[in-house]
Amino acid sequence: GDQDLSGMGGQSQNWGNNNSMGGGMNNNNNNNPQGPWFECLSMTGQECAQFIRQQTSSSNNSDSGPVQIHFAKVTAQGIFEVPTGVSASHPHSVIIYINEQGRVQETPARGGGR
Repeated sequence: GDQDLSGMGGQSQNWGNNNSMGGGMNNNNNNNPQGPWFECLSMTGQECAQFIRQQTSSSNNSDSGPVQIHFAKVTAQGIFEVPTGVSASHPHSVIIYINEQGRVQETPARGGGR
């Protein structure tokens, strides 16, 4: 059948097979220090923060240096509230947008990611 995969962000990733060199998720070659981190969608905010810290921990270059993770929770009006004083466009800022269920609603990325 015709499946609409547009929601996948154009990534053709095959989640079923793990054919990476050493197998397993703890491979350092799987690091994605730059983001965006599609894996976070539907995780809880804390799971996502932990995941991003893992992904960014081994990168020491200034481009993809350590990240500051901020949470933006959705209000009753459906607006995301970014914490005061957070510069969303800063390359080290990662904002995790959380919905009413406490799940990540938008793909987090450096520089605010929206």
